[in-house]
Amino acid sequence: MLESFFDIIFGWSVDLNPIFGLAFITLILTLVIILIYKYFTNQEEMKALKEETTLLQKQAKETKDMQKRTDLSKKMMEKQMAYMKHTLMPLLLTFLPIIIVFGWIRNIYGEMSLNFLGFIDNWIWVYIIFTLIFNTVLRKVLKVY
Repeated sequence: MLESFFDIIFGWSVDLNPIFGLAFITLILTLVIILIYKYFTNQEEMKALKEETTLLQKQAKETKDMQKRTDLSKKMMEKQMAYMKHTLMPLLLTFLPIIIVFGWIRNIYGEMSLNFLGFIDNWIWVYIIFTLIFNTVLRKVLKVY
């Protein structure tokens, strides 16, 4: 049932060109995930936690005092744990749908040779490359932390 749904939504792009299809699928999945993170997390608090962590890292690098460095590391860990707590709900919301879509992608691209950039043949590596690019761009454009 879901396979025919994904065939209708994404199949045309794969038929057009397999690499374009995978790029399109990756773009849509990345956009959905980022939007879920944006609207299911407190972005102001996420930004503040990220900035505080960056400041603590900078202070830790600059100090020579081992005790102060240890204290700063503990504070960084606390901030990073708080950040992770905020991302748990979006992670749970996106996990199952991604697993389902990955099953469909694997069925479509499993045996296909892509020859991406002249040396990458496996669909998962192409997906990872596109995800890194789209994730970076979309997070900056949509201001998601």
